[in-house]
Amino acid sequence: MSDEQRTEPQRAAVSEWKCRLCAACGYAALVLVVFGEVFLRSDGHIASHPMLDLYNYFASARAFGFEELRQGNLPLWNPYIFCGTPFVGGFQSAMFYPPNLVYLALPLHHAINVNLALHLFLTGIFMYGWARCRGLRPVAAFYAGAVLMFSGAYYLHVLAGHITLLEASSWAPLTMLAVERILQRASWRWALVGVLSVSMQILAGYPAAVFYTAAAAGLYSLLRLVKNDARGRKLKLLAAMAVAPAVICAVQLWTGYDTAREGTRAAGLDYETATTFSFPPANFLTLLAPGFFGDFQRMPYWGAWYYWEMSLFIGVTGLSMALLGAVCGDRGARRFALALACFFGVLAAGKYTPVYEYAYRYVPGFAFFRSPSKMMFFATMFTALLSGCGVQFVLSAPRRAHWLGMGALLLAAAPAAGMVWILRAASPDPISGAWGRMMALMRSSEANLNDFSEAINAKASSFALLGLSVSFVCCLVLAALLFCARKRPWAGHAVLAFGVLEVLVFACANRAAFPVAVIERPHFSRLLETHPGDYRVYEQTQNNHATHIGMHAVAGYDPVRLARFREFMAYFHREERRDGIGAAKFEEVQRLYQLLRTRFFGLDPARPEAIIELEGAFPRLLLVNGYSVETGAEAIFRGIADPKVDLRKTVFLESMPRPRPDPLGGGGTAAVVDSSTDHLTIEAELDAPALLLVTDAYSRYWRAKALPGSVQARYEVLPANYALRAVPLGAGKHRFVMEYAPPGYRYGRWVSLAGVLAYLGAVCAALLPKRVARARLE
Repeated sequence: MSDEQRTEPQRAAVSEWKCRLCAACGYAALVLVVFGEVFLRSDGHIASHPMLDLYNYFASARAFGFEELRQGNLPLWNPYIFCGTPFVGGFQSAMFYPPNLVYLALPLHHAINVNLALHLFLTGIFMYGWARCRGLRPVAAFYAGAVLMFSGAYYLHVLAGHITLLEASSWAPLTMLAVERILQRASWRWALVGVLSVSMQILAGYPAAVFYTAAAAGLYSLLRLVKNDARGRKLKLLAAMAVAPAVICAVQLWTGYDTAREGTRAAGLDYETATTFSFPPANFLTLLAPGFFGDFQRMPYWGAWYYWEMSLFIGVTGLSMALLGAVCGDRGARRFALALACFFGVLAAGKYTPVYEYAYRYVPGFAFFRSPSKMMFFATMFTALLSGCGVQFVLSAPRRAHWLGMGALLLAAAPAAGMVWILRAASPDPISGAWGRMMALMRSSEANLNDFSEAINAKASSFALLGLSVSFVCCLVLAALLFCARKRPWAGHAVLAFGVLEVLVFACANRAAFPVAVIERPHFSRLLETHPGDYRVYEQTQNNHATHIGMHAVAGYDPVRLARFREFMAYFHREERRDGIGAAKFEEVQRLYQLLRTRFFGLDPARPEAIIELEGAFPRLLLVNGYSVETGAEAIFRGIADPKVDLRKTVFLESMPRPRPDPLGGGGTAAVVDSSTDHLTIEAELDAPALLLVTDAYSRYWRAKALPGSVQARYEVLPANYALRAVPLGAGKHRFVMEYAPPGYRYGRWVSLAGVLAYLGAVCAALLPKRVARARLE
């Protein structure tokens, strides 16, 4: 069909698809500019900073999880860190997230890079779709997407390696688009899109992003529904968006609930913990100068908390256009955007305002998440929409652009004033002057987690001055372009191009990469080869690399920790330290680590070859005839710590074992004949009843089932020594399997299967011609 033969709606639809294709190509080009160097490298690099979360946790977790899946095993339990801990139930494993199937097809570093690039692209294209739905022109919507993609609140998490946060957050604009379409037309097809978006967010593995997106969508819907027709039908569709994903994702949600019940956050977080990583008011300076407090790579970050959590940068152009959009933008396009941007910005400030405390105390859910600064992504999302409104105003009203140029000059006064203050505060001495006093105050702040000394004062002042200088120049360039836009149409589009260039340069300046080989831990790999056996190691640096190389470790790095195991370790160390036990406490905890079958210690991260061997490590299975039933963790811990108690002969229990061990008995064997991440097949032969102590972490969801030929029909897994496992055995031959089987997974997978089939049926109905689909629905 030629263009002349098409009707006006058909021509508009074709034009819209062309715009979408151009936008997609533009975002793909921007992503390639940022990630192209990493993609082209042949030495296996990952696009993130070494020593941060992708290095310490996610790379190893992905390698472990999907290698097990490749072998036909879905690992519900990770036996390699913390003496064993839940894996799938920890959400951030993201084993059910469809885009993560790329890990089955590509090498680890390629899969990670492809996933990072894909979700950066999706963030832009979904933001573009939402902005277009709000009435923005294609170029203005494209700019809004680019601003969100490369904003400090989103892109810097690539540097930190927070891949679950990046993946979950990328679906938030699509959720808002679906909500917008439902509020406009009560479309059940867009409700299906919303169900997909929310489901993908849940499966991506970052529950806080789902919670905050629900808050954003819920508040926006309430504001829009106040003056809206057909509210009943629209509310039903919005409710379907909330309920259907809970069915589709039941296997993840229910398994996660089982894990949460045993985790350290089961009762929520105290207020001080929940408000860590609150966004400090001083960091609003990053709107103009993202490196004012350092940029972590060229200049050590000396501000509050961490660099990647505390940046609001969207470019000088982005900030200017957002202010313009809030005041002069199209009313329909900017409706409620400013209010919601301010709302989430205030909540992100956490403990620095009284608002968050009310949310923490009275709004269900807030007490389970820390790091309020994560909500700055949602403030940025609405701000990006306002930026698009501002660009659209410049393009549609170029004759008024010279007034906007005056505004840009006024904005330039802010970095200029900052430059003057730094020059005076750092002179003549950056240590004893006002600058030095400010740095000293920052060093003493409880919110400062960064190790910096007075030696960096001069460098810090110079770096902050440079950042403000760049901001000042950007303001002048923006003002010049706006002045030109009155008579030269190209200048309006140059404003847009300059704004994209700003955030793109910011992204490239914060690009980092590390070789995948560094997570192999060659010194421990060699240790495994030269000292085979079933034992554990302890390494002072907290990471997840044992998971990657298949080495059993006492410590680890994982957001999920079983409460029992954490209390057990915290008691014997007297405090929960970030850097491990420390050499000074080695003798005090030697008895503890023997119980946890620890054979080797690597206590000095700077000298990985300096490994200590510990004598007397327990075996994995030990038959014990003595026991003591105690009430309360404190009594058990005191018993374990008592040097008069032989832990090879006595196990501390919390209930009476059945059958009871014979204290005078002795003799017997026990061995693991088969094992995987989630099960142990054990064969034992005893002359008299005894306890089988298993020196792995306890969970209430470990169960034991008798196999044919076993003398005992029923087995019970008890908590032993508070954090480990014990199985009471009678005299005779035993053959049983001990397996980790949380009911959330056993039942949730069938609910999810039914939900997915129902959803696919609804999608097929939506793809049918409208008349046929309507008839079938009726």
